[in-house]
Amino acid sequence: MRKTDSIFLLPLFETYNCDQIPELKIRLKPHAASIVLGQAALESGWGSSRFFKEGNNVFGIWSYNAGEDRIQAFVGRDSTNIYVRSYSSIEESVNDYFQTIARVNAYKEFRQERLTIEKPLELIPFLNRYSELGEIYTDKLKQLIETNDLTKYDSYVIKNEYFVEE
Repeated sequence: MRKTDSIFLLPLFETYNCDQIPELKIRLKPHAASIVLGQAALESGWGSSRFFKEGNNVFGIWSYNAGEDRIQAFVGRDSTNIYVRSYSSIEESVNDYFQTIARVNAYKEFRQERLTIEKPLELIPFLNRYSELGEIYTDKLKQLIETNDLTKYDSYVIKNEYFVEE
């Protein structure tokens, strides 16, 4: 690795909890828009949840750090308070979602499988640890994606109007 490469790569290695380029590539690979949209709809109640309205939390990301902005959700089974993160913008929430999927060990199998599985609906079972509901959650997510035909967005790309091919 050249010195100039390290200026770029070292912060990425730190952000994504890895130290090798092949692993970084796995962590940075995006997944299908249908899954992202489906999880956003499910977790935010189609934008109607208190956590979305008060804290721009699109994906129901929990907070375990008292030092970060957060909203109390409810009291858990063992009488502990449950919190979700509060974000200054939807963009911050989306970025955190992708970093969470890329970093957290619970999604390691999902990250590996998305390298070879091309059909988004086949990837959904690997998100069973996203929610305490497990398979019930993944079944709901799959049904939401199918019912709303969200897979039609998987082939969409953002066109840069300033990019001109010569």
